[in-house]
Amino acid sequence: MGKGVIARTVVFDELVKNFIEKNPYCTVVNIACGLDTRFYRMDNGKITWYNLDLPETIAIRNQIFEESGRVSTIGISALDPAWAKEVKVRGKMLFIIEGLSMYLTAEENGKILKIIKDNFDNAYILMECLAKTWVKKEGIEKSIQQTGSKFVFGADHFEELGNMTEGYHKIKDDNILRGMELFSLAYRLFALLPIAKKVTQKILIFEKD
Repeated sequence: MGKGVIARTVVFDELVKNFIEKNPYCTVVNIACGLDTRFYRMDNGKITWYNLDLPETIAIRNQIFEESGRVSTIGISALDPAWAKEVKVRGKMLFIIEGLSMYLTAEENGKILKIIKDNFDNAYILMECLAKTWVKKEGIEKSIQQTGSKFVFGADHFEELGNMTEGYHKIKDDNILRGMELFSLAYRLFALLPIAKKVTQKILIFEKD
């Protein structure tokens, strides 16, 4: 689990950096941010960044980072359309959905995507999805089991998101394999096997029509 989190961070950093390089004045919304520090690795001095999470999480985050200006926080559930009104700076928009979708139902994930579609133009989305192989198998990982969390949603391809992506089109189906390859030669060899892409975390990349 620990290596998986590091691997997805490596790949997300790469994808976010690439987007910012192409759109240096973009606005990024980091959905379910927790205590994520990606802004401080990605900042080019021009972007605007919103960290979005539940009020109780943002209360803790604010005590640590005291963010304002080009990087600020929004303490509202991602399922509440009200958060969209708090995103004041618009333009080319990047939405990061990392470490969240697997804990929500398909309907809840669809609601988040609908909020984005209904409120933002030029919306580009990086959405991490649990490989379907691992849905309802959270008991395998003790760090998840001990929280009482459940894996309830997974998707291996953009097409498997179904109706929730109405109004969006696919850019790319990605995964965290190249992040895992940094650990050892064994992971590089594993990445060559057909099963590798099936069981690894997915990062689905798509944008609004």
